Amino acid sequence: MLFQKETHLGLVNIKSYSPGEINISGRVFTTPILISEQTIETVPFSKFADIDLAALESVIPEGVEVFLIGTGKNHQMLKPALIQKVNQKGIAIEVMSSRNACHTFQVLMHEKRIVSALLFP
Repeated sequence: MLFQKETHLGLVNIKSYSPGEINISGRVFTTPILISEQTIETVPFSKFADIDLAALESVIPEGVEVFLIGTGKNHQMLKPALIQKVNQKGIAIEVMSSRNACHTFQVLMHEKRIVSALLFP
């Protein structure tokens, strides 16, 4: 899937997603990454199943409004109790397929929202 060309000041611009890889600003990623408007980081786990509260607390940036989790090609569910604990900290958390998370990230970023995403290719 290709996204339309957008210009913005952020360093992170998702160019495309296909199962197993994410193209961000011309760099192709095949392992899970954490992105925000200005940063791309690797994460200390390799599978969606590895996510627990400690893992989320270690990757959710300070001050983020919306935290997206892209689960890969297929949508997977996060435990409701885990979502509730993150919501109690004032952070909206959304879990969806990585294709949808990439699109949602771009839309929210262009709306000037403080957004970060954990993406599994």
